[in-house]
Amino acid sequence: MPKLVDHDAMRATLLDAAAALFAARGYAAAGMRDLAAAAQVSTGTLYHYFADKRTLFEHLVERTVTRDVAELAATLDARPAEPLARLEAFLVLVRRDEADLQRQAAVLVEYARLHRDEGREALAPLREAHRRYATALGRLLGVSSDRATLLLHAVSGLLLQRFTDGDTTPFAPVERQLRALFAQPERRAHP
Repeated sequence: MPKLVDHDAMRATLLDAAAALFAARGYAAAGMRDLAAAAQVSTGTLYHYFADKRTLFEHLVERTVTRDVAELAATLDARPAEPLARLEAFLVLVRRDEADLQRQAAVLVEYARLHRDEGREALAPLREAHRRYATALGRLLGVSSDRATLLLHAVSGLLLQRFTDGDTTPFAPVERQLRALFAQPERRAHP
C-alpha cells in the first residue's frame, strides 16, 4: 500500500528548512541539493513541490508575510484602538524579533541584488510583500497607507542600520519621532 503523504505538511517542512538554510547561509549559497538535504528529503521530492529555488523562495516570502501579518493582528487586536497604543505594541514586537527581522531582510536584499537586472517582474514578490505589510499595518494601526508605509520604511531602515553597525544605533530617537508623528492627526493628501 502506498504511503499517504500530507502535502501541506510536507510543503511546510520544506519551507521551514529553506528558511533556516537561507538565514544561515544566504540565498545564493543554498542550492536545491542543499535545501533537500536540510529538509532531509531527496532532490526529487523537493522538485516535486517547487520547480526551482526562485519558486520555493517566492512561496517562502508569501508564507512569511501571511504568518507575520497574522501574528501582528493577534497582538494589535488585543490593544486599544488608538493608533499610538497600537504603535507601542508594534515597536515592542520589532524589538523582540529584531534578530529574525534582520536575517529576513538580509536574505531579501541578497535576493534583490541577485535578480535586480532581470527586470521588474523578478522583484514582484518583494514588492507584493511590502504592499501587503504596509496595507496590514495601516489597517491594524488605524492609519493611512501613507503613514503605514512611512512607519514600515523607518523601521526597516533602522533595523538595517542596526544590522550593519552591530546594533549600536539606538531605537529611542526613531521611536520618539514615530510617537510624535502618530500623536498628530493625519492630513488628507491632495491629489
